[in-house]
Amino acid sequence: MELSDKISKIEWTDESIESIKEQNSDLKKHNHILQDKMELLSNKQSQSEKDRSLLSLALVKTKAELKETKDRMFLLENENKIVLQEKSVIQGQFIQLQSSI
Repeated sequence: MELSDKISKIEWTDESIESIKEQNSDLKKHNHILQDKMELLSNKQSQSEKDRSLLSLALVKTKAELKETKDRMFLLENENKIVLQEKSVIQGQFIQLQSSI
């Protein structure tokens, strides 16, 4: 192998090494960008889990309030029935009183 061939091969090798270094540098930059995106997504996921937990607690509270409201409505309906019965009794007594006068 002649000296010029060896020099060409060395130059080609140097160019290849520089190209690989550039590719490596580009890949490192891309890797850093991906790591930043992954960290951002991880933070968003963490926040979403916190939000979901808060919403879940709010739902439990709302369901409890709904049950209390339904129970209160049931009691008021029963109370209303009793009041209507008492009203009917009083109206009947009033009618009897009027007719006796």
